[in-house]
Amino acid sequence: SAVSLQKQGGSNFDFLAADSSGTFLLGRFEEDPVPMPRQSRPLGIRPQVIERFTLEDLPAESGQEFPKGLQPRWKSLQVNEKGLILAASLHILVVFDLGLQGGKRRLLRVVQV
Repeated sequence: SAVSLQKQGGSNFDFLAADSSGTFLLGRFEEDPVPMPRQSRPLGIRPQVIERFTLEDLPAESGQEFPKGLQPRWKSLQVNEKGLILAASLHILVVFDLGLQGGKRRLLRVVQV
């Protein structure tokens, strides 16, 4: 799953993605330089991962610890204008703050179903 962060004012990142191990990736899109003389066209725009983190790495609000060793396969990611992320898998729902508004990245809510 992936979500665009390009509409988030002041963000240094273009996207947030989750890989199959449950790790989150923050990154930017980079455009290839102008083609060399024998190259027919630029290769295009590619993602560049800048940071990797898991929810276990984030400080959590009181009573909202992420279960140790859990590696969910995130099925859904949503972001709001303040940089709050809602992530859902089959057995867990979390809300965390990416810290895009000048704050620190932190885990706000964990709900296991």
